Amino acid sequence: MSRTEPDNIKAFNYIVLRVLTDLYDKFPEPAELGGLNFVIETVVSKGAEAVETKYSHLFPHTMAWLQEEGFIKFEGGPDIHRYRNAVLTLRGLTVLGYVPQSLGFRRKETLVEQAKRALSTGVSEAISDTMKKLVTEALKLMLQLHGN
Repeated sequence: MSRTEPDNIKAFNYIVLRVLTDLYDKFPEPAELGGLNFVIETVVSKGAEAVETKYSHLFPHTMAWLQEEGFIKFEGGPDIHRYRNAVLTLRGLTVLGYVPQSLGFRRKETLVEQAKRALSTGVSEAISDTMKKLVTEALKLMLQLHGN
C-alpha cells in the first residue's frame, strides 16, 4: 500500500531537513539563512516544477515553527527574509541524534546522517521517513523534559 502525503507536508519535510542539516554542518558557528537563496537552491537542485519549489513560500513559516518549537534560534525573520545568527539549539542537536560527547552519548548513525542521505537521494519517501524519526525523537525529548 502506497502512502501519500499532501504536497505541503512533503515540502515542509524537505525544508526542515535542509535547514537542520545546513545548520548542523556549520554548528556551532551561527549562519545566515535567506529565503531567496533557499528558493534558488531548491529550483536548481529539484527543478522549477518540483513540489518543494512550488511550496517554497513555506520557508518563513517553517523557520518560525522550528524556532517556536525550540529546535533553532535566529535573529531577523520573515519581514526581511533573512535569518541572521541561525544556530541549532541543544534540542535541535538532540533530535538529530547528536549530543556532544562531553554531554552524553553518540548513536551509531545519527539522524542528521540519515537526513543528509535522504536529501541526497531526493526520494520523497526517504525524506518523509527521516522526518517521522525526527518527530519521534522530538516527542521523546519533550516527554523526558516534562517528566512523562
